[in-house]
Amino acid sequence: MTFKRLFIILFIICILTGCICSIGLYYEINKYEKAQDIYNVMIEEIENESPQVITAESESVYDRLDFKKLKSKYPDIVGWLKNEEETLNYPVVQSDDNSYYLNHLPNGIRSELGSLFLDCNCDSGFSSSVSVIYGHHVKNKRMFGFLDNYKNPDFYKENPFLNLYTEDKNYTIHIAAAYILDGTNGAYPASFDNEKQMKTYLDKLQSISLFKGNYEVKEGDKIIILSTCSYEFENARMAVAGLLRELN
Repeated sequence: MTFKRLFIILFIICILTGCICSIGLYYEINKYEKAQDIYNVMIEEIENESPQVITAESESVYDRLDFKKLKSKYPDIVGWLKNEEETLNYPVVQSDDNSYYLNHLPNGIRSELGSLFLDCNCDSGFSSSVSVIYGHHVKNKRMFGFLDNYKNPDFYKENPFLNLYTEDKNYTIHIAAAYILDGTNGAYPASFDNEKQMKTYLDKLQSISLFKGNYEVKEGDKIIILSTCSYEFENARMAVAGLLRELN
């Protein structure tokens, strides 16, 4: 075989490989976009609610979510998690195991995008002393890819709070720490008996936190942990921990 013919063959192989990769990438992106469209529809349904339910300038439609209506379409919904800029803006669901919503959307459609879901061992009303929400690390800061923002201390300074809306109560999450951990070690605590234990735990996290959190543990506070995959090492996890405090 001449060098010229070998070169042509290798060139054709490279082109075919590139085409196959491009097609695969297209379908991968398209798959996630279709799943994201379902979340966008949920958001539109909420934000197009009648404006007369808003009673104060500081309120939004999320402060008065109609969970009965939402549950008629998404039976496992237990909350809605968002930040002020709405770069994080997703429902939170819960099933009787921690695997179903890894690859299902809130409406039950199978999708690798999955859902943000509350650990099955936590109280669905977020009354547990520790609540853990899991979600996939998706590119472009979607889903819990958003948590990567907290690897930047400046982002924390400008975004120290998140909002969690539930059927019975609305909460502010006071972010206290963000850290990378080994997900094989059963890393998250199951419960705390009192505020002192919570403070001890959060103070300990400060030694590995990606920023210095500004927080004060008060009576009635609960801890919430947002968890996703990370890629610093095998089985790495990115976690953001905060104090869950009821809005007055």
